Amino acid sequence: MLAWLTLIVAALAGLFVFFQHHTGVLDAVSAGFTAAGVIGLLVALYVGAHKSRGQIERGPAILITVAVLTIAAGALWWFAPTALFGTSAPATSERPARPSDKRAVSVLIRKSADGKFIANGQINGAPADLLIDTGASTVMIRHSDAEKAGIDTASLSFTTPVQTANGTVYAASVRLRAITIGALRVDDVEALVAQPGNLNENLLGISFLRRLASYDVSGEFLTLRE
Repeated sequence: MLAWLTLIVAALAGLFVFFQHHTGVLDAVSAGFTAAGVIGLLVALYVGAHKSRGQIERGPAILITVAVLTIAAGALWWFAPTALFGTSAPATSERPARPSDKRAVSVLIRKSADGKFIANGQINGAPADLLIDTGASTVMIRHSDAEKAGIDTASLSFTTPVQTANGTVYAASVRLRAITIGALRVDDVEALVAQPGNLNENLLGISFLRRLASYDVSGEFLTLRE
């Protein structure tokens, strides 16, 4: 009878290992409790069978019970370490990777015939051409483009002096909701709105460029990276 018990326990252990490591059908906790239940049933059957025949003796029965329970404890430790003994279960490689919070974005701008880098972008969702100007400390937009972007130009105060190639002009400080170039977007941008007729091109200055991850010129192309 002991030989049969040993074979059955070994077969069960093999099945648990197969399901746990190959099919994933049984998790650690269910395998552990299943093993405990089956082994407990085998112990009860063994003791009952020998008792019915009048063959059970106290000493051998205790030894056999201790041996089988030791095997059961080993199975439970292997299959359900976290639930029963507080140890850490092995990590699996099937855990889905967490998506990145924000994907990298880059925009390539080609130099125009007159040597300028002009981007076709949007200011607050309104289309606008934007001249990349690393010499300008801030973004500066034309009065007409400010109106297209939904800015209330009538309430602006043009008190900020700005030095240009044509001399000193005065502009009004604003905060733009967003500037977008292709897939690249920068929110809440500090900017100036020029008085009507005082600015020929929208300037994308440092107040925008410093918000990027990087920007650089290589040959005929300027790359903006968010």
